[in-house]
Amino acid sequence: MERTFGELWNQTDQCWPLMEDCSVVPVSADYPKVTLADEFDIAIEDSNVWAVQKLLKAGHEADTTGWKGDWTPLMIAAWRYETEIAERLIDAGADVNAKAASGVTPLYLASQRGSTEVVAVLLRAGADANVEGPGGRTALGIARTDHRDDIIGMLEAAGAR
Repeated sequence: MERTFGELWNQTDQCWPLMEDCSVVPVSADYPKVTLADEFDIAIEDSNVWAVQKLLKAGHEADTTGWKGDWTPLMIAAWRYETEIAERLIDAGADVNAKAASGVTPLYLASQRGSTEVVAVLLRAGADANVEGPGGRTALGIARTDHRDDIIGMLEAAGAR
């Protein structure tokens, strides 16, 4: 079954290419061939919990990276306020302390975005509240800069300093 890159953005069950025998035909030369890892990233960006579940059930690695460079799916979920997807990724074995080349972690990104619910999920799953990110800043430092009192309280309760 072949789909165009543009069709990947359709969230309906009928148009989401989730089978390993699906291939993607670029709409134009400007679009790269889309891999299964890319489909994971797209599913998260589209808030498509169903597609994420199908990919995980099919054995897709929870910590693989795709078209977002070296960001893991959990990092993308943290950045996009996707609490339910973050929980499913963690249940599937995603590394809550994964670090991108830039130094960001899922907790750093959730704190930066002010995603209180994702911060709580990550801390419950054992995310290290003291990992330094870009410029030596921690999730707590970012929360303080942005005056996110709810996140500051959670991070301090988790031992952030």
